[in-house]
Amino acid sequence: NFEAAIDVLSTHEKVALLPTDMLWLKLKVFALSQNWVPAVIVAYELLHHHVDQFEVAKLLIALVFFQEDSIEAGAATQSAPAASNSMAQSSLRLEKISTTKEGPEEGDELPPVHRVFHFDLQPRFAVVDEPAFQQIQSRDDLDRVKDDDEVTNCFILFKYWQRNRYTHSSRVPHLAELELRKIAFAYTERSHMQSGAIEANWSAHVTTGDMADFTESIVGYYDLEGQKGSCFFDLKPYLSILDE
Repeated sequence: NFEAAIDVLSTHEKVALLPTDMLWLKLKVFALSQNWVPAVIVAYELLHHHVDQFEVAKLLIALVFFQEDSIEAGAATQSAPAASNSMAQSSLRLEKISTTKEGPEEGDELPPVHRVFHFDLQPRFAVVDEPAFQQIQSRDDLDRVKDDDEVTNCFILFKYWQRNRYTHSSRVPHLAELELRKIAFAYTERSHMQSGAIEANWSAHVTTGDMADFTESIVGYYDLEGQKGSCFFDLKPYLSILDE
């Protein structure tokens, strides 16, 4: 089982050529066994080693959404009175903070299969506008502000690195924010489709504020990297969805 595999890896950790070699092996074990919480922890560690590698950032983003899925699924299999564990309660924040009009009103009880989780980003990401975010100066500070919402934790990390670009000179944190927003749009669209509410355009499921933040992030990236030949190819996956 995966626990035995992790024990073996930990026993032989000193023989790894690079610290990241062992992290990659552990990540693979956790991902294959669908243990998303430790997988996310290891992916964070990898990204701290490889802030300049976009593929690592995309891997972290995928894992935090896998974890979000597992939390949502766990909450949906329980009745409202039984959903008392902290992770289930955390997943329900998706509905509590939603400002969209679709879905049940507060207090309505519907079977879990009919629930639509609106991935409204602005309320979740508002933390970066608070004074406490400006006081984050180190990785220890980042760890102290983390909570159960790993999607928001991810966003805070990317914003912290954007603010401190002089320490790494990498464009990845800016691209990673765009990737995080794009995956969140897909997550919301999928949730609506699963509920049977299929719209002609995916953007019908996205709040005006989130769309404005997405386009603003694209413009911001162009302002930073527009003089480079790679800028068009970096932005193409995000510009292209605006035409869909």
